[in-house]
Amino acid sequence: MKKSPRQFVVCVFASTLFVSTIAGLSTAKAAKPTSSFAEMITAYVAAQAELNDSGSRSVTAIANAKETNARTLGILGKNRTLSLDNSLKTADIFYQKRQLNENYTELKRSKKFLRENSTPRPSSSPQRLANYQFQQDQGKLHWPYILQEEPFFDFRVQLESLLAKRKLNSVGTTDGTFQKVKKLAEEMHVVLRSKIHEFPPSDYMESRKFIESLVVESRFSKQIKGIAAN
Repeated sequence: MKKSPRQFVVCVFASTLFVSTIAGLSTAKAAKPTSSFAEMITAYVAAQAELNDSGSRSVTAIANAKETNARTLGILGKNRTLSLDNSLKTADIFYQKRQLNENYTELKRSKKFLRENSTPRPSSSPQRLANYQFQQDQGKLHWPYILQEEPFFDFRVQLESLLAKRKLNSVGTTDGTFQKVKKLAEEMHVVLRSKIHEFPPSDYMESRKFIESLVVESRFSKQIKGIAAN
């Protein structure tokens, strides 16, 4: 590569200065130039060694710093993971407690409802079936939707048959029909109570009252065209 005029002049000047220095050293006394030159070389070597040592220390320091940073990042990552895990556990415990509380509240409500409705109240005596519930001239019962389910099928068949076969002069609780209807109604009520948690309270009460009214209905004689036989 060609040098510029300025670079060429600098090189020539440096060469001339170097040659002059060597020539001056050669004409001086032998002991002093040799000692000065040796000192220069020694100082140069020491400076270079110190520079190299400083470079090594710098590289070591940088490596240690990187290692420290890596360990710090690792610790921070673990702390974030632990913090997130603790947050998730706290949230899980919160929702578990809330679910348990809801279940406990529902259980208390169900127990209270069952306790209050497990036995008939003296002030609420069951009545006979209404016309929309029982068409006497056709002997047709209109069951609540809960009692129309499969577990109550046999009860429905037997009770409808008993009510249809009532005698025209059968009245009171001593009649055989009444006793059979009462027994079936009690068994039907047991099945209904086992499903108390599956239906709304109002629907459960409607079905229960229907069963009780069936028993009351069986105490009366069969009617023809809406008129009771004597």
